[in-house]
Amino acid sequence: MGINQYRLFSHGVPPLSGAGKLGLKQAAPVFGNLDNLRVGGIPVRPEPSVSEDGRHPAYNPSASSIPISDMHFWQRLAASARERRSLLCVGLDPVVERLPEAFCRPGRSITGNLLAWNTHIIEETAEWAVAYKPNLGFYLAHGIDGLRLLEDTLARIPSGRPVILDAKFGDIGATSEGYAQFCFGTLGVGAVTLNPYLGRDGLAPFLDWPDKGCFVLAHSSNPDGQDFQGRRLDGEPLFIQVAQTARTWGPNSGLVVGATDPRSLKQVRAAVPDRWFLAPGIGTQGGALEASLAAGWISQDVPGVLFNTSSSLAQAREPAEAAGRLVRAMQAQMDALAAT
Repeated sequence: MGINQYRLFSHGVPPLSGAGKLGLKQAAPVFGNLDNLRVGGIPVRPEPSVSEDGRHPAYNPSASSIPISDMHFWQRLAASARERRSLLCVGLDPVVERLPEAFCRPGRSITGNLLAWNTHIIEETAEWAVAYKPNLGFYLAHGIDGLRLLEDTLARIPSGRPVILDAKFGDIGATSEGYAQFCFGTLGVGAVTLNPYLGRDGLAPFLDWPDKGCFVLAHSSNPDGQDFQGRRLDGEPLFIQVAQTARTWGPNSGLVVGATDPRSLKQVRAAVPDRWFLAPGIGTQGGALEASLAAGWISQDVPGVLFNTSSSLAQAREPAEAAGRLVRAMQAQMDALAAT
């Protein structure tokens, strides 16, 4: 099957043909005016201006009168967190070697078995999950069938639930435009993870796409991330400077800050007080939930931190029960923080 025949790319999204058709070059940096911006020829609503205290309206919790489909990604994320009293992001990372025997049906393809597993995880955690996060690498490993698996997995996520594509893209020019089109135009996800090493102009196609979220890598959860992230420049660790710089890249930017190091997470929150953090590592990587939640917390209305777990739920005998225990621990900690 040729790539142009693959149904993932036939959702009525116009083909990529330079930044002009995407309207990307019309988007103003930082908090600029987005009036008359068009994406794929479709007009989008203007981004509201910054409030007097400098906080972007995406963090304004008073969005109950706005339809979910019209909300900025950050508003939808906050609304989902409030509705479920949860900060749980469920990773959808199907590893063939870890596929439970219950989903290994004879005569069914590998990706068919993985889809059944993903579907089970989604259904079991839907009550508790604020958002879902498929990691692109696990799907690309299966080629075209893996892209179909990704599309079918996205179709099984409850309508309106925030979705973050974990891809850590970082490139320049037309290549970056193509990646942005794939994420936001073709797949239609609400947010993506990005690598900041090439600077803002490399990530502009993502950062300037209206109403989407961009989680920029600041402090990762893997031990060797400190080889670079922990290096000090002008008296501060590099990850703090990355976080502060990413904050200047406009209202669509959030940060990836690992939950495996609550002290560093607290440092990033002090440097960046008003952005959402995606905090991986509270499951098998051993992140401390209570300390990390206290370190990343903003407020009851906009918690500001989302904890991702993948393997610990996927491998649980009862994912719903495991997710419920995790969220109840979050709720107890949130209640304690709100009372202080």
